[in-house]
Amino acid sequence: MGCNTARWLLRRDAVLTVIVTTESGSVYEIESTRVRRVNPDATKRGDGDWQELLTMFPKTPTVGHPMLLVMKSLAHLGQDDYGTPRELASGETTRRTTPVVEVSGSTGQESSSKGQLSDE
Repeated sequence: MGCNTARWLLRRDAVLTVIVTTESGSVYEIESTRVRRVNPDATKRGDGDWQELLTMFPKTPTVGHPMLLVMKSLAHLGQDDYGTPRELASGETTRRTTPVVEVSGSTGQESSSKGQLSDE
């Protein structure tokens, strides 16, 4: 994209998928209030499936910086990487990525209107 931070300009009826690749090779797809990791060799809980995204930092993925993704708890999918028992799990699951190396996007429309991607 030629910039370190992506800015997305969309019409209200467009659906934007932000695609983020991290230093470790992980690929995340982010759509408004949901996220999924789409690695072919995915081994983490919930990989490949859309998860409810509560918040993320920074709000806009930035090349050279890691992301912190806070999702609704994934405890119902089994133990976390640390073996925390389900009964001790909190209401959220947090993932910290390695630094972002690429940010791109695609749009799908709920109607015939087009979205626009800007890298200003």
